[in-house]
Amino acid sequence: MKKGYYFVAKYVKNGITRICTGTQETIEGYFDFVSAGNFIAKEHNVDLKDVIVTFWSEINSVMLDKYKKTLGEQNNG
Repeated sequence: MKKGYYFVAKYVKNGITRICTGTQETIEGYFDFVSAGNFIAKEHNVDLKDVIVTFWSEINSVMLDKYKKTLGEQNNG
């Protein structure tokens, strides 16, 4: 069954701890920490060892769509 997750992660860049959020959709039905960490590391150009997922929660498809829409509006100004 396909599930959606919202997560919060912390990472260190240039000696400063930063916080970011993301979503993950999975067919396996469980939250994948490694995939989430790799995504954050790649997006923010940091080493994977500097990323830690601090919170995650399963979300329904409506909330997942709302999160994506909000993120799109932020990226588009």
